[in-house]
Amino acid sequence: MATRVNSWYKQAYMFAAITNRLDSFFHLDTKKLLGRASYLLGSQAVSNLFSFAVALAAAYFISKETYGTYRYILSTLSFIGAFSLTGLGTPIIRSVARGYDHLFATSILRSLLWSIPAILVGAGIGVWYLVHQNTVLGFSILLGAIAFPTIQAFLWYRSYLNGKKYFRALMKTNIAYSVLTSGAIIVTLLMRPSAITLVVVYCVANVLTLVVLTTIIRKKFRPNNLQDPEAGKLEHHMSLMNVLDIGATQLDKIILFQVAGPIEVARYTFATLLPEQLRNVLKYIPQLSMPIFASLPTDTAKSKGLFLVKKLFLVTIPIVIVYILVAPLAYKLLFPNYTEVIMYSQVFALMLIFDGGISGTILKAKNKVQSLYIVTVTSNIVRIILLVVFGFLWGIWGVIGSRIISRIISFVVAYIAVRKIPVQAV
Repeated sequence: MATRVNSWYKQAYMFAAITNRLDSFFHLDTKKLLGRASYLLGSQAVSNLFSFAVALAAAYFISKETYGTYRYILSTLSFIGAFSLTGLGTPIIRSVARGYDHLFATSILRSLLWSIPAILVGAGIGVWYLVHQNTVLGFSILLGAIAFPTIQAFLWYRSYLNGKKYFRALMKTNIAYSVLTSGAIIVTLLMRPSAITLVVVYCVANVLTLVVLTTIIRKKFRPNNLQDPEAGKLEHHMSLMNVLDIGATQLDKIILFQVAGPIEVARYTFATLLPEQLRNVLKYIPQLSMPIFASLPTDTAKSKGLFLVKKLFLVTIPIVIVYILVAPLAYKLLFPNYTEVIMYSQVFALMLIFDGGISGTILKAKNKVQSLYIVTVTSNIVRIILLVVFGFLWGIWGVIGSRIISRIISFVVAYIAVRKIPVQAV
């Protein structure tokens, strides 16, 4: 008994020592942050595991051409979906955190209504491909034009749970989503399917899973219908900014498909796979910090945020160095059919150093719409121009180079925008 007590005491002492050092390092209440992270990082670990399993199955059971075509279709549908109400997430978090649930309560209807133009555009593109006898792209895009807006409309429960700080429920639903949707894709991949089959399974699995999860959340927590007097039109501003952001994010695969075909899309996807998995983990830091920055006075949020940006910049450098050293062995062991992408992946990983997520989180938390416009428009216009020019000139290398350059520009512009926030309490 005494041994168990001593062991527990040592563990508690070590945890306290670690969190105290983190408090000093990050200038944040890391005990509170780690409590939230234990839930969200757990769900992210499961999500990463299943995404990785999907990639493994794709690498071994379908051709590069099939996988590249599938990824191109998903990117095209996401690009079309950018022209809808994609910016509800941040306003929902800000509103429900203060007890106003109206935005979430009406999110599905609002999202679907604003998606009608995107649905019509997607349907038009699908019909165009069918008329030109491209059944694979035509049918897939026609189906996705309806499914993708529905998927987006039923994803807002995540913002609601985040704003309410129901992190245990968020973890459980995220895990359920990853298991059900990725599980369906993995089982399908084992049958060596066509690109059309993969798109159908993706759409059906996502829609059914999200409808069930959203229904459960609404019945369990019963959101109120109180309207936020400070909400304004933030969702429209965020959606407008997301047009460029989502468009720039999906444009790389679209350009590569047009320039070099589906095989190059598959290679690029696997080149960015492992760095993007690392980035998914790092993205939880700004997401977890959002409620904290929203509740802090502007001057405090600004000072702590800038400090955190600098520290995270220093922390990610050794992470990237380790990845560059480990990547060759990782690809040879895990993806032997894609070893030609090792150098692409090593260079692409440099982007992780310049992730400006914290700066953007502060601007969103403090509702700095004008600054967000400047940061988003500047960085994404530069990214789109570079993607088009470099992508058509140099293929994969051009796309990777454009993404690194635009990420550095975005990092610097966002950091400057936070520094220029007037120091005053809210």
